[in-house]
Amino acid sequence: MNRRSPFFVGLTGAAGVAVTYGLVELLIKARSTLILIGLGLFIAAGLDPVVAWLTRRGLPRWSAVLIALAGVFARDRDLRRYLHPAAGQPDHGPGPTRSPNTSTSLQNHNSELGKLNARYHIPAAHEPC
Repeated sequence: MNRRSPFFVGLTGAAGVAVTYGLVELLIKARSTLILIGLGLFIAAGLDPVVAWLTRRGLPRWSAVLIALAGVFARDRDLRRYLHPAAGQPDHGPGPTRSPNTSTSLQNHNSELGKLNARYHIPAAHEPC
């Protein structure tokens, strides 16, 4: 078979397109797994200095890893609580709630919310939509 024949060139090109299409489909289907693997590598690389420091202090590697992960989870919980104070508070059921200032602003026709309410009639929390 001649490698320069149009049939062979077309066959080689079609095989290249098929392999590329298959690899792209494989990457799309494995995307969530690849993201988790990448996240795990990122976390491992970030915690390695702490784990190395703890192992130099005489702790076994498995306990150093557990202590480092516990520190990350504790810090994450504290950050979420700091950034969103209502995260630790119980939910009061479904539906939107409005503060008293919002309801007052909706009824005041001189405020921006009052002007929008007069124009678009924003329903109150107790009114059906």
